Amino acid sequence: MGLLQRPPPTLALLLLAALLAAALAQPVHAFSNVPWQKQAVYQLLTDRFAAPQAMPGSRGQQCGSLSNYCGGTWRGMLQQLRYIQGLNLNAIWSSPIAVQPYGGYHGYWPTDLYDVNPSFGTPGDLQHVLQQLADQGMKHILDVVMNHVGYGSSVFLPAFNPFSDPSNFHNCTLAGCDPDCNIPADNPTYDQQWHCQLSGLPDLNQSIPYVREMFADYIQWILSQYSVHMLRLDAAGSIDPDFFPYFMNFTTLPAWLEVGGKLQLHEQYEKVRGNASYSYQSWVIYNAASACFALSPTSDEGDEGCLQISQSRSTLMSYGVEMGGVGYWVENHDTDRFLSTRASLPAYRNALAFILLAEGIPIIYYGAEQGMTGLTIDNTNRWPLWEVGYDNTNPLYTHIRTLAWYRWWMNLGNKSFTEHYMDRRTYTFSRGSDMVVVLTNGNYSEAVPRPAAYNLSGLASFAGDTLCDALRSGYCVEVSEEGVALVQPSPTDEPLLLVHNNWVHSDTFFIMLHNRPVLWQQGLIVTFSTLCGALLLWFAVGYGIQYYRTGSIHPAQDLSASC
Repeated sequence: MGLLQRPPPTLALLLLAALLAAALAQPVHAFSNVPWQKQAVYQLLTDRFAAPQAMPGSRGQQCGSLSNYCGGTWRGMLQQLRYIQGLNLNAIWSSPIAVQPYGGYHGYWPTDLYDVNPSFGTPGDLQHVLQQLADQGMKHILDVVMNHVGYGSSVFLPAFNPFSDPSNFHNCTLAGCDPDCNIPADNPTYDQQWHCQLSGLPDLNQSIPYVREMFADYIQWILSQYSVHMLRLDAAGSIDPDFFPYFMNFTTLPAWLEVGGKLQLHEQYEKVRGNASYSYQSWVIYNAASACFALSPTSDEGDEGCLQISQSRSTLMSYGVEMGGVGYWVENHDTDRFLSTRASLPAYRNALAFILLAEGIPIIYYGAEQGMTGLTIDNTNRWPLWEVGYDNTNPLYTHIRTLAWYRWWMNLGNKSFTEHYMDRRTYTFSRGSDMVVVLTNGNYSEAVPRPAAYNLSGLASFAGDTLCDALRSGYCVEVSEEGVALVQPSPTDEPLLLVHNNWVHSDTFFIMLHNRPVLWQQGLIVTFSTLCGALLLWFAVGYGIQYYRTGSIHPAQDLSASC
């Protein structure tokens, strides 16, 4: 017997099959998994993002009324897919797909769950778009409305499908709602939050078995028709928390629950979670980011500035919320545009850096990359993008592209998140041993001057290193052996992304992520190649030893002997 024996070919094949099976095994969907930690989301309103090229012009065509349909479609979205990919964003959240009444261009007034909105296209159009996204390694988030139905449905005419019986809805007179049956504006109780109407929309009662069963049936049906990767559950904070562990039993997909800005509300959903795979698209983080960068404190939180981010994080984590799965955003279809709240491009760039580089899953609202403005009061926050244009040279476009590139290639979604120096105007954090981020709202004055330097401690993983600004300001800083750095703030209040110098690149370096292969295919190829290489090496070493000891090789004899 030789010093090193080769396994019989049959055993080698069994070993290879076992290893390949392990490589192909699909993980359970959860927010702690690598795939969603590496996503960066582009949110768009289907009706406002892209009209088909068959319509006149791709820029300058005016929408007749911002309160109704403007002409965007799924096919139009697909025609501008490279524009989204050029931002290095790899997931899309578009409007809910169900049929709507007049004026339901946004998708949040469903009247028939089992048919798609014909203004957006046909079922075939939607399937084609989703297949194209999958083919290019991108993910899609399906927005589902379960709290209410649209105006002019159910208790009115025409009937809502499948909830046509008035008994499917909450009786607002029993819940202590306001005179219009809506959720009271001032400090509603949990029962009022969950049982009263949202903006006058008929409120479904998810405690009724028929309603629960219909939504369980619906989600299984819709996922059998369309290939999506995650759910967003609209107005979940207005639905009794007990519904969601039941509902999540009928899908393997993770979900975002949209929950309002009251911190304590999140605790109610965490208490009943069990093993349900959901996180939050939380207004708490939006409020904190707005207080920091847009200087818009909420009435119930006070004027804490950037300190509100840390305070909100700490409270959410005390409830058990895993922050890596939370959706982070600074504007969406239900808020004023950031630049209409505060007309400061440096502050906006800091806010975008927070969204894209912090621990949550970033959400970029369409038009952010073009510096769009607009208010909710007149729907100008939902202006058609084609009237602005798809300029991929806009400085905000390249800013988002650069930040998203670092998030992806540094794998920041799976790196530790540590807060460092904070005050009302400053928020700093590090990601693993790869990046230190220094953000400011720039709210300085003669009375409160910009500090000469920030004393950042706790940087032991960077001890002795030189870190330079990835945004190419030319600024570098030394980290002491004790893990301390004196960081000078940007004189123009721009964000600082401090990385090792080999990670600093010119602007032309940040190529589109869509050029990479689909992740599982890439991983399978690498795994298969590695296994084959290992087996070839095993055989080569075995034959080499045989030749060294005997002076000859007899592969045919060996093969017949092992069979």
